Amino acid sequence: YDTLIKRVKRGVQNISEHISLQGGGNVLLVVHGGMLRILLTSIDKNIDVREIENSSVSMVEYDNGNFKVLSVNDMSYRRKGEELRRK
Repeated sequence: YDTLIKRVKRGVQNISEHISLQGGGNVLLVVHGGMLRILLTSIDKNIDVREIENSSVSMVEYDNGNFKVLSVNDMSYRRKGEELRRK
């Protein structure tokens, strides 16, 4: 368990550093809900991750070696898609 968490966190750190060195930008990281909960709480212990929906979007910012959780469990894209489908 600890080895897996360290490996995933190191991978996310490596991706973030690489993108930062290339001038920055957005990265889409798709992970299992359990791993997402672990990653988010390792960044911010105050985040409630118990009710994360399947296919939800969480945003994390990387700046100068530091991660900051910007949003968790955003499902707005789904509601917008449903509205478009009804038209």
